[in-house]
Amino acid sequence: MKNGKYQIGVLCGNTQTDHPYRLLKRIYEGLDKKECDVYFFLGTESESFLRGHSYGDKSYDYQYLYIYDYREFLELDAMIVSYGTICIYKPRAAHISKKLFSLDIPIILLEEVAPEGTDLIYLISDNYEGQASVVRHLIEEHQLKNILYLRGPVGNRDADERFRAYLDEMEAHGLEVRDEMIGTGDFNESVDVIVEKMLLDNPGAEAIVSANDEMCHGIYRACQKAGLVIGKDIAVTGFDNIESAQYMKPPLTTVRQESDLMGIEAAKKCLAVLKGREASSERLPVRFIERASCGGSYDPESEAAIRKDSDETVPMQSISDRMEAYHNFQTNIWLGSVLVRSLMEEDSDEASFFTAVADRMKILGAKRSFLFLGDPVRYNSITDWKKPENFRLVMKQDADMAEGYGPDDAVEINDECPLQDIVSVKGPGRQLMNFLIYDRETQYGILMVEIEPEDVRYFYIISLQIGTALHFFELTNQHRAFQSELESKNRVLEWSSTHDPLTQLYNRDGFVKEIDSLLRKGFEGRLTVLMADLDHLKQINDKLGHAAGDDAIISAANILKKAVEDNGIVCRSGGDEFYIIYTRKDDEDIEAKRLTIKGMCEDFNKHSTRKFILSISVGIADAEGLTVDTYSDYFTEADNSLYDAKLLRPRSVIRRKSTGSKETESDQ
Repeated sequence: MKNGKYQIGVLCGNTQTDHPYRLLKRIYEGLDKKECDVYFFLGTESESFLRGHSYGDKSYDYQYLYIYDYREFLELDAMIVSYGTICIYKPRAAHISKKLFSLDIPIILLEEVAPEGTDLIYLISDNYEGQASVVRHLIEEHQLKNILYLRGPVGNRDADERFRAYLDEMEAHGLEVRDEMIGTGDFNESVDVIVEKMLLDNPGAEAIVSANDEMCHGIYRACQKAGLVIGKDIAVTGFDNIESAQYMKPPLTTVRQESDLMGIEAAKKCLAVLKGREASSERLPVRFIERASCGGSYDPESEAAIRKDSDETVPMQSISDRMEAYHNFQTNIWLGSVLVRSLMEEDSDEASFFTAVADRMKILGAKRSFLFLGDPVRYNSITDWKKPENFRLVMKQDADMAEGYGPDDAVEINDECPLQDIVSVKGPGRQLMNFLIYDRETQYGILMVEIEPEDVRYFYIISLQIGTALHFFELTNQHRAFQSELESKNRVLEWSSTHDPLTQLYNRDGFVKEIDSLLRKGFEGRLTVLMADLDHLKQINDKLGHAAGDDAIISAANILKKAVEDNGIVCRSGGDEFYIIYTRKDDEDIEAKRLTIKGMCEDFNKHSTRKFILSISVGIADAEGLTVDTYSDYFTEADNSLYDAKLLRPRSVIRRKSTGSKETESDQ
């Protein structure tokens, strides 16, 4: 127990169909919030609904099975497992089963009998007798012989028991069953193609017995396409007595499976076990309900069906209630689509993005919601689930607040801060619906929402859209990072195209661009052009090596750059030559900069231990009136001045040792 309440997990799948939804609703109602925190792990598939439509070759429906693994983040006192609805026959079935039946907590098992060697309590409908009563009715009351069977998924207990009842009754009445008389669906209505093939392979078929009511919607469509009038040309029966069965045209003959009773009993038995009271396994009774689809009285042109089950005890919604529910669902879908789509327009950081998610959950009517994410992981249909790394709370919302968190603020889920401590509080318990957040192969985490069962289907769609929005946000951030890196590389490339790699000074192209920029922006003072040569570079290279030559070039570049500071532009035009343009004050002597550079060289040589002395020849020209088109003329003038300066350079720049201990410079 936590905070004085039982912690109960409920695993249920295919909640878009009637039977699981009714189970979910009754369990929700039966587990008192004063006593329990309840965590519903809901798997919902869409592949079967899209069968036959062009939606791409690859399905990612396998992802929803992973929602059941996230219960490992919770310390549960008991679990209710709707074993038949979590599609245990799908890939990863053995993985899920092994985990479930190895848990050391009470489990109430639905739609399955307890495995041998376990003392689990189970609830299951009398599938065999229910389906047998349907087949007997068709054979004995309507004298039908050529009866086809649309079974449920292989490996599902309900489907297997119902199929065995069909085979036994056909054999008991001496009727042949051929392979082509059997079709296999998956309890969802998109079985049109399967049924069309069954009818094509069995001309003269008199009846189709379906393992559940949902698949009958597909059977009705396939029969209509084949020109067969149901209840006249061919009989159709179902199993479950879903709410829409009585409104189908013609109303569907079926078997009432007590989904509501199963949900209520599951909740009762779970609480009884937790409180130490006796609870036992049961097979719940079913009831055959004859309607017009098997050949009863029905006028297909009339909206008023003649039904023989007038003693129905399960209350049905009024037409106005159904229309209102449909209208609310449609409004919510539109609202949810708009709100979640707007998440993709969020041009923000993670904290802002997840705050936007919280805001939208509040608008969509969630009482409370929590978004937990780990590092994105790619899964295929058979990959074993692993607890996600860096699992953290990135969003929470209730009636008073809506907050999202960035990397620095997200709450990490670990032993010191378990997930249950965040979502379970003192006071009335919570009933949280859990949805997997994923997009294609990539799995992100879970959305936990406190909502009514009526909103489960709607929020499942919202969870899919959040997964898509999250993937889009991730791609947007990757694009931003790529753009930033590209811009950085472009800056490097641009810098490389305008700078000398050895000295980091401008090259000729960069120099011209900077002169253009200087002239466009304007400046104070008078422009002066310098041309400088590093004296005797070849001598340094030949005597001391090119490394010493590069050192001399870099040292000269540093002196020239420092000499003009922020008032000038320095360029290495190549080899030992440098171009300089700088602004001097109107009263500044034009020869001053030459003297400054000479003094800086002398200071360098005084403190240097290098085997060369640094000597720079400088030519000067006053560049008043310089333009981009005429700057070369001024450099020609400076070059002439440089020629005169070179006549005064030393004969050698290689240091030589005297007979004493001190080094002496070469002749000046």
